[in-house]
Amino acid sequence: MRKNRKYSKAECLSYLEEYMCSSQNHSEFEREKGLKRTTISRWLRIFGIEDKPSPIMSKKLSQTEQELHDRIQTLSRILCK
Repeated sequence: MRKNRKYSKAECLSYLEEYMCSSQNHSEFEREKGLKRTTISRWLRIFGIEDKPSPIMSKKLSQTEQELHDRIQTLSRILCK
């Protein structure tokens, strides 16, 4: 059983940044980092950050939306290096 641990705001945001740059879903990331289940969802809600889109829930995008999505993904990869 994991012991309750208090994370600083900087630690939370650091984990969130790492999560957002990863290809993992919540569960995979939390398991890998030893975080309790639902921690990432809670922190996203607390800090008002929109979660990355789920590949399963993706809808068919128009060409303009797809171009914007591709550009955002490219910029995200550049910033997360």
